[in-house]
Amino acid sequence: MVLRAAMVLADFVSEDEIADGRIYPNISRIRDISTNIAAAVFEVAHQEGVAQTPFPEGDLRTWIRKQMYIPEYVA
Repeated sequence: MVLRAAMVLADFVSEDEIADGRIYPNISRIRDISTNIAAAVFEVAHQEGVAQTPFPEGDLRTWIRKQMYIPEYVA
């Protein structure tokens, strides 16, 4: 699962970021990247039979986005 997460993360580093010497993608894309990493890890966990959460109906990435914490700061 860790290997799969690392592979998905690496896939999100753009050519421009690599050219700039970066090894991680820009933080501005964190939610999209995190969603895709979570989906990949979730799928591997199910394939390996270690997932405790049932596979959701419908689109996995949409379900994951609904589970994400969204901070709300009150002034």
